[in-house]
Amino acid sequence: MADDYGRALDAYEEAKAKSAAARRPADVRPVTEALEEGRFALAVLDARREGGPLPERRPPCFFDPRHGPSVRDVQWAPSGGSRRSVPACAADATRIDDGLDPDSRTVPIGGDRRRPYWEAGPAYGPWASGYFGGYGSMLLPGLLIGTLLGGSLDPGYDTGDFGGGFGDGGGDGDAGGGDFGGGFGDGGGFGGGFGDGGGFGGDFGG
Repeated sequence: MADDYGRALDAYEEAKAKSAAARRPADVRPVTEALEEGRFALAVLDARREGGPLPERRPPCFFDPRHGPSVRDVQWAPSGGSRRSVPACAADATRIDDGLDPDSRTVPIGGDRRRPYWEAGPAYGPWASGYFGGYGSMLLPGLLIGTLLGGSLDPGYDTGDFGGGFGDGGGDGDAGGGDFGGGFGDGGGFGGGFGDGGGFGGDFGG
């Protein structure tokens, strides 16, 4: 268990340092890569503590990566889009099974308006790619097909490059430290330093 805790702590420190150094949306990808790694380490740690089977290495919950690793795939369609298989945490999978909306990650899109991150535009591409890019170059484009964010991904996705730039930079003010709190708060000391806004103003976390 000490090794799992150590990996989670290392990921926390890496994400914290990279968040502090981030100055533009593209800088967020290594932050969320580290968070994804750390949350999986915490899931393994929890399983060992409880004496249960170790979790399979799976992508994070599509609806909100702060929910931690997914447990299974569910059929879901974005507003106006076609159904597709997406990874979901246990709680969101149950909600989908029951015909309810998932507990989706929302982000600010101007004024007091908030929308699910996949409807927020290209500035959130690096944030999403950090969470999902390690599971195959076509996973994220497939999950996001028919969404505003999906339309911003170009064929260079598998190299970490996103087409079309980041528009007018409007997303820069929204990429921050809110991601940190969700997955690390149960890690025995991980919660304190996260959620302080990082380098982008704090609204990325919602």
